[in-house]
Amino acid sequence: GKGEGIMSELDKFFKEASEIANIPIPMLWAIAKVESGLNPRAKAPTSSASGLFQFIRSTWNIMVARYGGKYRITADQVFDPRANCIMGGLFTRENVNYLVKHLDRQVNIREIYLAHFSGVMKAIKVLQALERNPNGASSLLYSRREINANRSILYEKTIKQAFNLLTNKVFNAWLAELPANDSSSGKTD
Repeated sequence: GKGEGIMSELDKFFKEASEIANIPIPMLWAIAKVESGLNPRAKAPTSSASGLFQFIRSTWNIMVARYGGKYRITADQVFDPRANCIMGGLFTRENVNYLVKHLDRQVNIREIYLAHFSGVMKAIKVLQALERNPNGASSLLYSRREINANRSILYEKTIKQAFNLLTNKVFNAWLAELPANDSSSGKTD
């Protein structure tokens, strides 16, 4: 049926993005599944987040400025599944590189998704707070605007509760995508 054709086309785009960015396909697939339900036309009601990886307009424009020329991707292609996959892969690679550099260790799918969701600088603050003050209010780290845009995850939650609510979905989606013989821990560097 029609769905199968869309999936095989998406598979091709995820494979290309994985090769370009050197990020495992299951990791990219899990992030996109949680972000958009794998719907290339997805649009968030509470922000400018758009496409498979739910790029907000400002981040998309930064990524296009950095990589658009090389991969022939323009600012108006946020809903194009190939363009969004490639940028999703490259954005994930940038986040992984930054996290590994600043945490001085490998990072896992939960931490990588936190960076996608929160931005990499805030992700580091959240990870530090998880160690120092896990029962602190998420409002110590997230603005009222961010909380209102993500109420089910952030509103009146501790840092640990918010982290778990946010990352359990992506962890489970990632586990579901792994081949049966893959026992890696969702870490990449």
